[in-house]
Amino acid sequence: MMKQCATVGRGKATIEVGIYINANYTNILKESQISTASQIVNWVINRWNIIRQVYQDTARIGTEVDIKIKRLEIWSKNPDYYGSSNESQSIKSHLKLFCEQSPEDGVDHKMMYTWETRKKIVGISSVGGVCHPKKKCSLVMPQRNGVQRELHELGHNLGLLHDPKIANCTWPYGFMGWEPTTEFKDCYRPLFLASLA
Repeated sequence: MMKQCATVGRGKATIEVGIYINANYTNILKESQISTASQIVNWVINRWNIIRQVYQDTARIGTEVDIKIKRLEIWSKNPDYYGSSNESQSIKSHLKLFCEQSPEDGVDHKMMYTWETRKKIVGISSVGGVCHPKKKCSLVMPQRNGVQRELHELGHNLGLLHDPKIANCTWPYGFMGWEPTTEFKDCYRPLFLASLA
């Protein structure tokens, strides 16, 4: 499935992502003294450099992977297609609205940072949805310190399940578990490589 949109060839995959920071999360960042466009861009780049490092561990992953930010939108006001979202909606409703209503942007995966659904669920993504026009999305309520939630939801979109559901995945879990870690476990490799086939 990934071949349809991500660049895959000669043992290397390039996954292009779009990052969308909705108005609610832009306000959260401002409360943390991250308020200018330049500061927000640096915050995003720092987070995604960590994510890139995780996926560039060829020995662990089994292939060379590069993750590139192709698009970054910082919303001071949510666009009309997303403007009707509110805290009372489930995070699944937010994901569906974002994924089905947002304009096509030519990326392999799009991730929205939000803080609008203050429920127990802190992220959501379609398993194996990368490159599918209406399923290549995820929503995260990121941790202030750490990128596990972004890794986790991107992992789902790339075909990974939760650690207890992956064959031979044992404790301690990696980023597909619930601990604040960036570890790509060896047990992820077969599912991940299959998503690149």
